[in-house]
Amino acid sequence: MLDGNRAAHERGYEAHVPLGHVSAYLGASREECGSTRDFKTGFYAIEIPPESRHLFRFADSGGGWWELLRLPMGHSCAPEIMHTLAAVAGGHADYVLPQFAERDVTVDIWVDNIRYAGKRSAVQLATRRLDQTAADCDLTWKPSDSQTAATRYEFIGVDWDHVAHRVAVSRKLRRKLMEARYTLKSSPTMRASELETLGG
Repeated sequence: MLDGNRAAHERGYEAHVPLGHVSAYLGASREECGSTRDFKTGFYAIEIPPESRHLFRFADSGGGWWELLRLPMGHSCAPEIMHTLAAVAGGHADYVLPQFAERDVTVDIWVDNIRYAGKRSAVQLATRRLDQTAADCDLTWKPSDSQTAATRYEFIGVDWDHVAHRVAVSRKLRRKLMEARYTLKSSPTMRASELETLGG
Protein backbone atom coordinates (compact mmCIF):
# COMPACT_ATOMS: atom_id res chain seq x y z
CA MET A 1 0.00 0.00 0.00
CA LEU A 2 2.95 2.31 0.60
CA ASP A 3 3.82 2.32 -3.12
CA GLY A 4 0.25 3.31 -3.99
CA ASN A 5 0.32 6.10 -1.42
CA ARG A 6 3.72 7.28 -2.63
CA ALA A 7 2.52 7.30 -6.26
CA ALA A 8 -0.60 9.27 -5.31
CA HIS A 9 1.45 11.87 -3.44
CA GLU A 10 3.98 12.13 -6.30
CA ARG A 11 1.07 12.97 -8.62
CA GLY A 12 0.09 15.78 -6.24
CA TYR A 13 -2.82 14.06 -4.51
CA GLU A 14 -3.64 15.32 -1.03
CA ALA A 15 -6.62 13.95 0.83
CA HIS A 16 -9.41 16.44 1.47
CA VAL A 17 -11.26 15.27 4.54
CA PRO A 18 -12.64 18.37 6.25
CA LEU A 19 -12.56 17.16 9.82
CA GLY A 20 -12.99 20.08 12.14
CA HIS A 21 -11.64 20.35 15.65
CA VAL A 22 -14.05 18.70 18.08
CA SER A 23 -14.99 22.17 19.33
CA ALA A 24 -16.67 22.83 15.96
CA TYR A 25 -19.24 20.15 16.80
CA LEU A 26 -20.04 21.16 20.38
CA GLY A 27 -22.94 23.46 19.53
CA ALA A 28 -25.06 20.40 18.81
CA SER A 29 -25.22 19.71 22.56
CA ARG A 30 -27.75 22.56 22.81
CA GLU A 31 -30.12 20.74 20.45
CA GLU A 32 -33.00 18.55 21.66
CA CYS A 33 -31.50 15.24 20.50
CA GLY A 34 -29.29 13.50 17.98
CA SER A 35 -29.05 10.41 15.80
CA THR A 36 -25.82 8.64 14.90
CA ARG A 37 -24.87 6.10 12.27
CA ASP A 38 -21.52 4.41 11.62
CA PHE A 39 -20.87 2.23 8.57
CA LYS A 40 -20.67 -1.42 9.60
CA THR A 41 -18.11 -2.63 7.09
CA GLY A 42 -16.54 0.75 6.48
CA PHE A 43 -13.87 0.89 3.85
CA TYR A 44 -14.31 -2.69 2.66
CA ALA A 45 -17.91 -1.97 1.63
CA ILE A 46 -16.77 0.30 -1.21
CA GLU A 47 -16.30 -1.52 -4.50
CA ILE A 48 -13.73 0.06 -6.79
CA PRO A 49 -15.22 0.62 -10.25
CA PRO A 50 -13.50 -1.53 -12.91
CA GLU A 51 -12.27 1.56 -14.78
CA SER A 52 -10.46 2.77 -11.64
CA ARG A 53 -8.92 -0.48 -10.44
CA HIS A 54 -5.66 0.21 -12.27
CA LEU A 55 -5.11 2.99 -9.71
CA PHE A 56 -5.01 0.29 -7.00
CA ARG A 57 -2.58 -2.06 -8.77
CA PHE A 58 0.38 -3.66 -7.01
CA ALA A 59 2.99 -6.35 -7.57
CA ASP A 60 3.57 -9.33 -5.31
CA SER A 61 7.01 -10.67 -4.40
CA GLY A 62 6.84 -13.16 -7.28
CA GLY A 63 6.36 -10.42 -9.88
CA GLY A 64 2.62 -11.01 -10.35
CA TRP A 65 0.31 -8.02 -10.71
CA TRP A 66 -2.91 -7.61 -8.76
CA GLU A 67 -5.74 -5.08 -8.70
CA LEU A 68 -7.89 -4.45 -5.65
CA LEU A 69 -11.64 -4.87 -6.01
CA ARG A 70 -12.52 -3.09 -2.75
CA LEU A 71 -11.28 0.14 -1.20
CA PRO A 72 -8.27 -0.54 1.04
CA MET A 73 -8.26 1.19 4.42
CA GLY A 74 -4.54 1.95 4.28
CA HIS A 75 -4.63 3.88 1.01
CA SER A 76 -4.29 7.64 1.38
CA CYS A 77 -7.48 8.33 -0.59
CA ALA A 78 -9.66 5.94 1.46
CA PRO A 79 -10.74 8.37 4.22
CA GLU A 80 -11.73 11.00 1.65
CA ILE A 81 -13.83 8.50 -0.29
CA MET A 82 -15.53 7.25 2.89
CA HIS A 83 -16.13 10.81 4.09
CA THR A 84 -17.68 11.76 0.74
CA LEU A 85 -19.88 8.65 0.71
CA ALA A 86 -21.11 9.36 4.26
CA ALA A 87 -21.75 13.03 3.41
CA VAL A 88 -23.78 12.13 0.32
CA ALA A 89 -25.74 9.40 2.12
CA GLY A 90 -26.36 11.78 5.02
CA GLY A 91 -27.60 14.62 2.82
CA HIS A 92 -24.85 17.10 3.75
CA ALA A 93 -25.53 20.35 1.86
CA ASP A 94 -21.89 20.70 0.74
CA TYR A 95 -22.06 17.37 -1.13
CA VAL A 96 -25.56 16.95 -2.56
CA LEU A 97 -27.96 18.84 -4.81
CA PRO A 98 -30.18 21.25 -2.83
CA GLN A 99 -33.27 19.06 -3.15
CA PHE A 100 -31.45 16.19 -1.37
CA ALA A 101 -29.90 18.23 1.45
CA GLU A 102 -31.11 17.80 5.02
CA ARG A 103 -32.14 21.34 5.95
CA ASP A 104 -33.91 21.03 9.31
CA VAL A 105 -31.09 19.30 11.20
CA THR A 106 -27.39 19.82 11.73
CA VAL A 107 -25.50 17.22 9.68
CA ASP A 108 -22.05 16.27 10.97
CA ILE A 109 -19.80 13.82 9.11
CA TRP A 110 -16.63 12.26 10.49
CA VAL A 111 -15.15 9.91 7.86
CA ASP A 112 -17.72 7.06 8.00
CA ASN A 113 -19.82 8.42 10.89
CA ILE A 114 -22.97 10.50 10.47
CA ARG A 115 -24.70 12.55 13.18
CA TYR A 116 -27.93 14.55 12.96
CA ALA A 117 -28.84 17.01 15.72
CA GLY A 118 -31.93 19.17 16.11
CA LYS A 119 -35.58 18.99 17.11
CA ARG A 120 -36.79 15.43 17.72
CA SER A 121 -39.31 15.31 14.84
CA ALA A 122 -36.77 16.66 12.32
CA VAL A 123 -34.03 14.29 13.55
CA GLN A 124 -36.38 11.31 13.33
CA LEU A 125 -37.45 12.24 9.79
CA ALA A 126 -33.85 12.77 8.60
CA THR A 127 -32.83 9.47 10.19
CA ARG A 128 -35.66 7.59 8.46
CA ARG A 129 -34.54 9.06 5.12
CA LEU A 130 -30.93 8.10 5.84
CA ASP A 131 -31.92 4.55 6.75
CA GLN A 132 -33.96 4.30 3.54
CA THR A 133 -31.01 5.59 1.51
CA ALA A 134 -28.79 3.02 3.22
CA ALA A 135 -31.24 0.22 2.42
CA ASP A 136 -31.47 1.37 -1.22
CA CYS A 137 -27.65 1.40 -1.51
CA ASP A 138 -26.92 -1.78 0.49
CA LEU A 139 -25.16 0.18 3.25
CA THR A 140 -25.29 -1.24 6.76
CA TRP A 141 -24.74 0.37 10.15
CA LYS A 142 -23.06 -0.87 13.31
CA PRO A 143 -26.00 -1.49 15.66
CA SER A 144 -23.91 -0.56 18.72
CA ASP A 145 -23.14 2.88 17.24
CA SER A 146 -26.62 3.62 15.91
CA GLN A 147 -28.79 5.86 18.06
CA THR A 148 -32.04 7.43 16.86
CA ALA A 149 -33.30 10.71 18.34
CA ALA A 150 -31.32 10.01 21.52
CA THR A 151 -30.53 12.54 24.22
CA ARG A 152 -27.32 10.72 25.24
CA TYR A 153 -24.89 8.98 22.88
CA GLU A 154 -21.24 8.77 21.78
CA PHE A 155 -19.96 10.45 18.60
CA ILE A 156 -16.32 11.14 17.58
CA GLY A 157 -14.96 10.10 20.97
CA VAL A 158 -17.31 12.40 22.88
CA ASP A 159 -20.27 11.56 25.12
CA TRP A 160 -23.11 13.94 24.22
CA ASP A 161 -25.79 14.84 26.76
CA HIS A 162 -28.59 16.89 25.20
CA VAL A 163 -30.54 17.07 28.47
CA ALA A 164 -27.76 18.68 30.54
CA HIS A 165 -26.24 20.31 27.42
CA ARG A 166 -22.83 18.87 28.28
CA VAL A 167 -20.12 16.88 26.59
CA ALA A 168 -17.30 14.74 27.97
CA VAL A 169 -14.56 12.51 26.62
CA SER A 170 -16.25 9.15 26.04
CA ARG A 171 -15.50 6.12 28.18
CA LYS A 172 -14.61 4.17 25.06
CA LEU A 173 -11.96 6.74 24.06
CA ARG A 174 -10.60 7.00 27.63
CA ARG A 175 -10.24 3.21 27.74
CA LYS A 176 -8.44 3.14 24.39
CA LEU A 177 -6.11 5.96 25.45
CA MET A 178 -5.25 4.12 28.67
CA GLU A 179 -4.55 0.94 26.70
CA ALA A 180 -2.31 2.93 24.36
CA ARG A 181 -0.50 4.49 27.32
CA TYR A 182 0.32 1.06 28.75
CA THR A 183 1.35 -0.19 25.32
CA LEU A 184 3.66 2.79 24.85
CA LYS A 185 5.22 2.24 28.30
CA SER A 186 6.18 -1.30 27.36
CA SER A 187 7.17 -0.39 23.80
CA PRO A 188 7.94 3.26 23.02
CA THR A 189 7.01 2.81 19.36
CA MET A 190 3.56 2.05 18.01
CA ARG A 191 2.71 0.85 14.52
CA ALA A 192 0.31 3.02 12.52
CA SER A 193 -2.24 0.19 12.46
CA GLU A 194 -2.20 0.09 16.27
CA LEU A 195 -2.60 3.86 16.47
CA GLU A 196 -5.56 3.77 14.05
CA THR A 197 -7.49 1.49 16.41
CA LEU A 198 -7.73 4.31 18.95
CA GLY A 199 -10.18 6.26 16.83
CA GLY A 200 -12.91 3.72 16.32
